[in-house]
Amino acid sequence: MAFYRSLSILVLILLLAPLALSPALAAVTFELFYPSPTEEVILGSNEPLYLGIRYDSDLPVRFLPSALRQKEKREIGARTSSAALHASGQSEALTWISFDNPTHIDEVVVTAYDEAWNEVTVASIMIDSQWSETIIESPREPAEWVQALQKKERVKRDYLFDSAPKQPDPVSDIIFILSLLSIPAYIFMQIQMLRRYRLRWRELATVPLITALPLSVYAFWVGIGFNSRLWPPFFMYFSLFACGYLLTLWTIKKIRG
Repeated sequence: MAFYRSLSILVLILLLAPLALSPALAAVTFELFYPSPTEEVILGSNEPLYLGIRYDSDLPVRFLPSALRQKEKREIGARTSSAALHASGQSEALTWISFDNPTHIDEVVVTAYDEAWNEVTVASIMIDSQWSETIIESPREPAEWVQALQKKERVKRDYLFDSAPKQPDPVSDIIFILSLLSIPAYIFMQIQMLRRYRLRWRELATVPLITALPLSVYAFWVGIGFNSRLWPPFFMYFSLFACGYLLTLWTIKKIRG
């Protein structure tokens, strides 16, 4: 009984630990300055609407804005500031959004992410702004507080870390890993099928070789020193489709006995 009691306590601790740590991980609060320009004007094509951010964070944080009209996102033609990583503590940051086509918005929502692009919290500000398709030859002068924050952002971009962050794309990462693993898998499956299959099944198994053999010749004879960087990624994605074809052939053969 003592063993099961200890095991129950351990499981309970493991279940409650994430709940105890979550407030610390989400310790980010911020508010938005009134945007610039503040007057009710129609902005030109790609003219930015600036927003100041005053934040207090226990972890490095990045901010990404989005525009809404009647609670619906406006994404066509939108451009935003890069979500650079800001140091923890109390500080200020700058973000902006613009459109290259006629657009009318009534709200800007800014989402705060941690260093690993996990969403932490959001804040919004109601602002009625419009963009036209007219290109302004003489851009409007930003407010003084905007210029001051731009200087800080420029220093951070030039001298600090994470100057050009990229949001992770799990789908692309999975496809890349599968493509990389498919190379030895395809070679193994191709050899085994050519050894074991007979007659019509062997003919069907040779279909991927129509592409693989010329590609291999190019890789080892022509590709060396002459655009040799082009064939490895092509061979990776080819192997992925070739594995899919051979697996399908193997499944059909198994079903038919």
